[in-house]
Amino acid sequence: IKFGNLAELLLTDERLYRSAHPCGESTVGQRYLSPGCPRMFDAEQTMFGAEQRAWFLRRLNDSTSVWKVWANEVQFTQFKILGLYLDLDAWDGYAAERSRLLEAIQRSRVQNFVALTGDLHSFEANIIPSRFSLIWPGRPLGVELMTGSVTSGNLRELIEQRFSGSFCRNAPLPTDTADGLLGILHADSADDFFNKLALLVSLENPWIKFFNSSEHGYSVLELSPRMLTWTAYAVGDTRSRVGANKRTLYRCEVPEGTPSLRTLEQNDRKDNF
Repeated sequence: IKFGNLAELLLTDERLYRSAHPCGESTVGQRYLSPGCPRMFDAEQTMFGAEQRAWFLRRLNDSTSVWKVWANEVQFTQFKILGLYLDLDAWDGYAAERSRLLEAIQRSRVQNFVALTGDLHSFEANIIPSRFSLIWPGRPLGVELMTGSVTSGNLRELIEQRFSGSFCRNAPLPTDTADGLLGILHADSADDFFNKLALLVSLENPWIKFFNSSEHGYSVLELSPRMLTWTAYAVGDTRSRVGANKRTLYRCEVPEGTPSLRTLEQNDRKDNF
């Protein structure tokens, strides 16, 4: 979908053509909180399928629009906690194909690449590096912006369900994943858990520049020839208009030609970073 010469929006299907989960279909240890397995790095392991991948890269390469915006279904940047992959249903489970995409984007010198992502019911603002390495992450190639959920459960509600017995509707991960997370973080409360989680996510995933999985809301993307501006909003109540105040969680800008995140405003909640 083209918006004049300002932006081209690429919509992909990441369910119909994909390979099976690489390390197995059980939850904890295979699909979630997994140490990984060789098949993640197999060239045949695909999220897109060969035909869609070729189309995607061709559109990126040939686009004459300022911004190349990808409507991406699952987390693209790597996400690890204590050396374990949080979710191999996302692009971490298709690491070889992800590397192939990044190499092609770098080789073609694609400018102003933006991935708009959902799925984890969390807010994130990430730099997309040419490789995911703590020692040598490579050069930034684009940005990934993930919006949180309107009403579906987030990670905080999934964890609180274990401490208080509250109900988490449409959780972003299977409920036994919460037990696995609590097992490796040894938290005494939901607040304790999120303090530890924020520290680990920032240390092990330096490309993730903002993370919040405690709020509900929405995001607004604004594009101009010279600037991208992204604002994540939280709402105080998702069930009633009365008292449903809105506040800014995070606001950033990405200058044209520079894959970086300039923070303009950030809420100082402890479970943000």
